[in-house]
Amino acid sequence: MSLLLLLLLVFSCTSPARRTITGLNALLLTAHQQSAPDDRIELWDVSVHSDSGHFQLIGNLTSREAFDALEEALDQQFPEVENRIILHSEGGNGPLVNALVNNSVIHLRREPSSTKELVTQALLGTPVRILKTEGGKSLIQVPDKYIGWVNTEEVHAVDEEELAAYRDTEKVIFAVQYGLSYSEPDVESMPVTDLVIGNILRKVTEESGFSQVLYPDGRLGWVKSSELIPAEEVFYKTTLKENLVQTALRFHGIPYLWGGNSSKNIDCSGLVFNVYFLNGIQLPRDADMQA
Repeated sequence: MSLLLLLLLVFSCTSPARRTITGLNALLLTAHQQSAPDDRIELWDVSVHSDSGHFQLIGNLTSREAFDALEEALDQQFPEVENRIILHSEGGNGPLVNALVNNSVIHLRREPSSTKELVTQALLGTPVRILKTEGGKSLIQVPDKYIGWVNTEEVHAVDEEELAAYRDTEKVIFAVQYGLSYSEPDVESMPVTDLVIGNILRKVTEESGFSQVLYPDGRLGWVKSSELIPAEEVFYKTTLKENLVQTALRFHGIPYLWGGNSSKNIDCSGLVFNVYFLNGIQLPRDADMQA
């Protein structure tokens, strides 16, 4: 018996509901492979739901291309199916930035568990997008589009007004490999948090060789002014190869860690990413994207 005849026989013996589900699953597989194949930078969480003959596609996407492809296919092939997919992208549902990283370094993991694969790290002050939250964990997307799960308390949610204030106020970047902020302008005072190179903070005032800084969640701390540089000097910096080499040397001695992207732990592409970021250039996260 030929394969075509066998398939025809199988489908002829299958209920209309089962054929619809099979067709929808095939549609999802094709759209995923063609429009959102890279799970590092695209959220694909879509499934078929049916209830008493009523079919729905339910889930979350970050790919506009995938969303449009599914919507067009539903209109043409499955007009009876309800599209309840939420699009998390520009022109989709909600703002592109709705939170700021609130710790010196946070770990983005493949799944919502601290034992799962480390995808990448994000630094204090980084604007991120919370895609969804469940069980004390949040799925976030960072500016280089990487997606991963973090502890919800490690990111501070902001509304449009708070985000505008953050954008408009003077910011500084911590410029040494590792250090601390203090409760007073005195290194003998109580530490507030640790800091790593690339951390972004809002500057409040300056006193006795220290700068008072504001964290995303409202905490205040004091940092040696000599350890800070104005953010504008980084964001609008003219990149020279000599500067790239000097910046790279500031990461000398940092232990290697797969997924590391900070001066606590770093991998090869994370080193390149950080060196160029500190010289005013935002690169993709991984080596295959940077090439």
